[in-house]
Amino acid sequence: MGLGSGQDAGDKAVMKAETASQKYAWMMTLMIATGDDPEADATVDERTADKPKSNKPKTVLEALKDKYRVSDTDFAKLLEKYGDDHEKIKQALDYIQKQKKGTN
Repeated sequence: MGLGSGQDAGDKAVMKAETASQKYAWMMTLMIATGDDPEADATVDERTADKPKSNKPKTVLEALKDKYRVSDTDFAKLLEKYGDDHEKIKQALDYIQKQKKGTN
């Protein structure tokens, strides 16, 4: 194929070099991104990248909201009615869920 050398002193050096050159040729031919863009602007990338989600554990109330798939508006109404009493909120959510299953 072509000339090159691998960093392996063994009998695989030529094959490694050939494989690497083929991979490079295909990447360039097919324009496959490697993530090492020399024209990249780190500040723009940081601003536009999705922010990783916090590893902060959820509160009991957040977990209930997610588990029962309650809208923000409905959950706000439950919080207004029951405050931070997660047991009463859970009971209300169980009741609502049973009512929905009964109507379907």
